[in-house]
Amino acid sequence: MANIVPRRDLATLIVDGLEIGTGKQDSGAIGEIFGAFDIDLDAIAWPLRGKVDEKRLIRREAARQLAESAPSLSALVSELLRCGGRYTAMVRDIYARLAKHAVTTGGPRTFRISRDGLDVAGLTISEAFIERIRSLERTVRAVETGTIDEDAVRSFVLWDGGGLYGTWPVDSADGFRLPDALLHLAWLRPALQARAEHEPAWSGPLAVIGAAENAGKALVAAGERLVRAHLANLDRAPVFRLTDVDPQLHEWPKQVATAEPAGRPGQRVLVATATPEHLHGVNEPSDIGLDEHLDAVVLPGSGRGRQSNLEELAGFIAMWRLGHWPTARRADLELRLFATPDTLATWLNQLRTACDEASEWLQRRVFRKTGSMSVEVLHRAVQEYLNLPLWQNRSLLYEVWVLCATLDAAEHAGWIVELPGLLQDGDVWRLSEGRTDRPVGMLRHGATPAAHLEVWREPARVAGGVELTPDVAVSTPGDHRRDLLVVEAKDQYEMRLGRVRPLSDGMPDPNDKTPIGVALRYANGLRPRATWVCNHCDIKPRQQPEVNRGDFWTRMHLAGQFRPGNVPPEFGASVSWALSPGAAEHRVAAPPEPRGLVLVIDVTASMHTYLTAALARLGAAEWSSFDQIRAVLYSDHGYPEPFLVRKFGPAPTMAALLEAVAVAPSGHGGDVEEALEDAMQRCRELVDDLGPQVILVLTDAPAHTADRCPYGIDVQVETRALLRAGCRVYVASDHQPARDATWAAFAGHPGFRKAPLSEFMGREGARG
Repeated sequence: MANIVPRRDLATLIVDGLEIGTGKQDSGAIGEIFGAFDIDLDAIAWPLRGKVDEKRLIRREAARQLAESAPSLSALVSELLRCGGRYTAMVRDIYARLAKHAVTTGGPRTFRISRDGLDVAGLTISEAFIERIRSLERTVRAVETGTIDEDAVRSFVLWDGGGLYGTWPVDSADGFRLPDALLHLAWLRPALQARAEHEPAWSGPLAVIGAAENAGKALVAAGERLVRAHLANLDRAPVFRLTDVDPQLHEWPKQVATAEPAGRPGQRVLVATATPEHLHGVNEPSDIGLDEHLDAVVLPGSGRGRQSNLEELAGFIAMWRLGHWPTARRADLELRLFATPDTLATWLNQLRTACDEASEWLQRRVFRKTGSMSVEVLHRAVQEYLNLPLWQNRSLLYEVWVLCATLDAAEHAGWIVELPGLLQDGDVWRLSEGRTDRPVGMLRHGATPAAHLEVWREPARVAGGVELTPDVAVSTPGDHRRDLLVVEAKDQYEMRLGRVRPLSDGMPDPNDKTPIGVALRYANGLRPRATWVCNHCDIKPRQQPEVNRGDFWTRMHLAGQFRPGNVPPEFGASVSWALSPGAAEHRVAAPPEPRGLVLVIDVTASMHTYLTAALARLGAAEWSSFDQIRAVLYSDHGYPEPFLVRKFGPAPTMAALLEAVAVAPSGHGGDVEEALEDAMQRCRELVDDLGPQVILVLTDAPAHTADRCPYGIDVQVETRALLRAGCRVYVASDHQPARDATWAAFAGHPGFRKAPLSEFMGREGARG
């Protein structure tokens, strides 16, 4: 393999610098460096544990696999900068927060962050330290330089806010929409896995999809190489004469030489604008792309327009990383690809071939290398970069950054932040970050001066004889303290969700370190208004931070990839709600009485006879108690279903609604479970927009459990959210199997009823 010796030397340098083999240092975001090359650090370490010279053996094997798996030196550098860039961004954010509270007579400020009694393990940050980091990053990023044909990049991606229209071959009228197709793999794999579980014929395409995904990774890596070279060119732009830049390769040299796009101050971002109606997984207009460390970022939509064709490429790469896909083609593509196993396998092979060809084209035709750093210079720069104290203090950095993110959210909600825990010691300001017997911060409300709250770091709380020490807690002051907000910071690679359980299950096992277990422990023990468990890396399966996994009074949220540039807007909204003045003394007003009806209808084949009779009964009655009536029809995942979920309404009368529903095609089904969980999620989305509704479910089948749903949807979480919002949920029992446990958890809830259809009609005022 070409260049294996330089790669092995660099890999050894990285492995030693990151202190791989020491156990704790292998966890968290460091795992993502190796995971990017499909390397499992735990699998390397496990057979070597307990051996003589264990650490040396682990490091040697980790370096060998890293060198052999990385396609190039620049790929290794990219992953190192991506990971390190997060900590750089944390340092910047922390410095900006502390600088607000350090009153000086002039001159630069220096801050030392330490845990109580462990001053030697602290971290000192200053403007000079931040500039040193950035200088090293610029040096390392310039591992290779070159020119980029930006017009070709735009033709390849062609993102217009509503879809990716670039084709392969480029600019061909009937070409393969390669970037668009690649994003659709995010939903295609789980849908294919669900199909293959019940129909062995689909195992053939399942064997092919891995090769397509690997080809996609290689294409994304080729795109990242262009973005990295583009950023290296921007680093050098101030020393270029604008007339020296080929206008065919850089259409906007004056812009890039003099301006930094909006985002985090002092940091470049390359983003494309996306909207919820066009991109799955986006809840508001957003700028999606890469920061200067090639890490994915999601920022509030700025509407500033495209400033570089490389921004479209960066947006595409970020969408791939975050699992987003364009919604417009999903239904048509699923229907077409799942026609037969051969159809899907042929398409996947076409995708793989197109990725291979496009990767070669990007690297050899679009990017023209003009220079590279010598291996010796690169090694010295990487060595100095790894010697920065931010690597050894990354756990401390993340915890302090989460504290600062919480303070930022409180400030945006109208609170004035004070940091009495930030003390001046000569020329240095010290922040004690560890467990203390006093609050590290105070919040005073601008509109209500008498209202104030305390901000704690790792307070020692006791609940049910068990000590609980959340990373951040915001509480009411005084002897009768109540925690209103709890935020727990985690840094675990591929953190597994855990078993979903309701709050009423009581305190979970204290050894349960899953996000669900941790959230339940704090929610049940401290009963804050809101509990957040935030992981630096992803949570598997990927979670929706807006989903409340608690109840109406004690909300629980989980957020993966919680880090600079990717703080979900729901976090700020939740903090604002939890800390609203008077929250400790007053209950939130009860939700309004529902005035709308939503029919949730299973249209698979086994329901045909029952559904005909049930809808006839509903249509013959008068429904004066509802202002509007809607329907959510659902079948099951994948081909040959005509649709997954389809919404109808609003209609003023039941007869008008059923007339529209009557023309909808029937589904098929095939397995025992149907896509009820998807339908209940659509109901929750309706309720988020419209307020409480009466929900009537007509089905004869259970929902898929979250681990069997291709999209990880949990029907109990969705139903619980509907009940918390003030909905009444009815399940018609006439055609229900006796052993369906889907609804067992809600049997005693006052807003839930499983009973014959006639009882629902009587309770809701149907006449006739």
